[in-house]
Amino acid sequence: MVNKRSRERSANPAGGPAGDRDRVAGDQPDQPLNSPANPNSRSLGATAQAAIEKHWAKAGRHEAAVLKDQDPEELHQMRVALRRLRSAIVGFAVAIDLPKRASERAVGQVARILGELRDLDVMDEALRDRYLQNLPPEEQPLLQTVREELAGQRQKAFGRVSKTLQKREWPAINTALGRWIAQPRLRPAADWPAVVVVPDLLLPILSHWLMHPGWLVQTEGRSVTDLSLLEWAVIHDLRKVAKRVRYQMALFTDFYGSDYEQLLDTIGDIQTVLGDLQDIAVLENFLVKTIGIQWATDAPVWAGLLEQQRDRAWENWLQLQKQFDRPNQRERIRDVVNRPRLNS
Repeated sequence: MVNKRSRERSANPAGGPAGDRDRVAGDQPDQPLNSPANPNSRSLGATAQAAIEKHWAKAGRHEAAVLKDQDPEELHQMRVALRRLRSAIVGFAVAIDLPKRASERAVGQVARILGELRDLDVMDEALRDRYLQNLPPEEQPLLQTVREELAGQRQKAFGRVSKTLQKREWPAINTALGRWIAQPRLRPAADWPAVVVVPDLLLPILSHWLMHPGWLVQTEGRSVTDLSLLEWAVIHDLRKVAKRVRYQMALFTDFYGSDYEQLLDTIGDIQTVLGDLQDIAVLENFLVKTIGIQWATDAPVWAGLLEQQRDRAWENWLQLQKQFDRPNQRERIRDVVNRPRLNS
């Protein structure tokens, strides 16, 4: 298993590009929900209300700082909060009746627009902190050219973020959710004890993930460059599904113990390792568009660093894939999720 610390970013370029997209180590830990102290006494509706209010409030706390555009971490945290809010809307759909303006699609659209800006920030951080100091003088002008192109794209992306938060989707979502939180509308399923129905909510999305064709892509004796475009697309989709599973499961950590936390960490490892591979592919595509298809010839040291990082991430993925090929792994996952902590 890939250790939590291995997901943290360092200044060493051999550690991989500074990524995500929603990098696990960059997420600030969730605080307990504002619900009854004993999780077993919560209804599904109360759990849903607490989760939605928490992530909505967190997104709001970062909004002003995002618009000031002085600290990229503020953008990252608001985006994470919106993704968690979207997961709560999806995960508790059976129990809540939200206004159309606060749909998971609307929240996801805002998160996507923030994500476009975040991706550019992450790429520029990698160029500045991981590559610039490790490239020979003759390759550094090429890197500067790439950073200048990124800066131009970032200016446009921030304009879209600013309009989204101040004039477009977000004000309507913010108002609708604020009203709903003040006077929540719930469905009949909200009365169920949450601890009783948590497995029923989680097992379908876990089954979808465990049956994903990305697990079946043959990797033994192959490098990532041997994959076809279709195989790579399937593995990339597995990462996106892993992210959704992790966010859904994170809604219910209060109902489980250390085995559940360990499973969450493992899913986070998968998300991170596959995210590393995706980050490298995105950066290489950007280099081709900015410098030209011959970029690796013009910058052999830089190309070598990226190849090392890609190989390391691929080896990490092979280890995780083998871990999930073990005969008892699926049984263990189902057993963990199927056993929330009930009062004796």
